Amino acid sequence: MQFSKIGGKIKSDSEVINMENEKKYQIIHVTVETKITQDGETETHDFSEEGQLVEINDLMYVRYLEHLDQQETPVTFKITDDKHVRLTRKAANDLMLDFVEGEKTKNHYQTPYGRMEIGALAQKVDVEVEHGAPKGHIFVDYALYSNNEKVGDYQIKLHFSL
Repeated sequence: MQFSKIGGKIKSDSEVINMENEKKYQIIHVTVETKITQDGETETHDFSEEGQLVEINDLMYVRYLEHLDQQETPVTFKITDDKHVRLTRKAANDLMLDFVEGEKTKNHYQTPYGRMEIGALAQKVDVEVEHGAPKGHIFVDYALYSNNEKVGDYQIKLHFSL
């Protein structure tokens, strides 16, 4: 059993899940298109998943399970505002990237071999949410850096709706 610290108190996974169930969420349909350009080569990935749009306090989260190469990866986009998004992926390699338009952010990538510091320079962050529908999109265009060297250019286009 795993534990999390919430509000200064230690909670078990089941208690955290119960707390999350008390939050306001809606089941949504998520479509994602990613574009990766490294060393002059470009690849794209498209997929659709069922997910959740969760509202906690003044923050919104888009959560879904990504199914790629027969692996299931929990993915969360935390929407802080229309120019700031945090991407979290929980798998064998845990990734958390903060995207703030026009800024290079320091982030960490946890691998089985250790923790790496990586940078993300977001050229464009665009978030639009229609609260009444609910529907919207998240668009992020960014460059990824490792050891201050550019790894590649990336784009994420995420659309969600009922």
